[in-house]
Amino acid sequence: DVYLRFFRTLRALSLEEAVRLCIGDQALDAMYVATVGERGAERIVASAQYFGDPTTRHDEVGYLVDPDWQGTGLGRILQQLLIDKARAMGFRGLSAQILADNRRMIGLAKSCGLEVEMERDGDTCDLLMLF
Repeated sequence: DVYLRFFRTLRALSLEEAVRLCIGDQALDAMYVATVGERGAERIVASAQYFGDPTTRHDEVGYLVDPDWQGTGLGRILQQLLIDKARAMGFRGLSAQILADNRRMIGLAKSCGLEVEMERDGDTCDLLMLF
């Protein structure tokens, strides 16, 4: 599942990746997490984030759902939160680069009710969901 998000096996994020994912630009970026467990001892089971691009007015999105929580609707809920936030911020759509054989992510994108454009580039697919 980490491979589906980052397109490679990794044990830890580089400093640059961690900074981009955790700090970002508060005026342009957003992140949501879903947790389970007691307050103070909760565990993250899903995350979704977007990184705003002021030039294209599209947000690059990424999702990660714990395998035990896949198929529960968390991805759909997180995707809708990103769509609502991006619209409120004045963005024109969401973009993602996904593995071309990641049918679950492609299905999630197509289920959002938006116009979806896909362009395959080898093993990956550039996806654009327009508002």
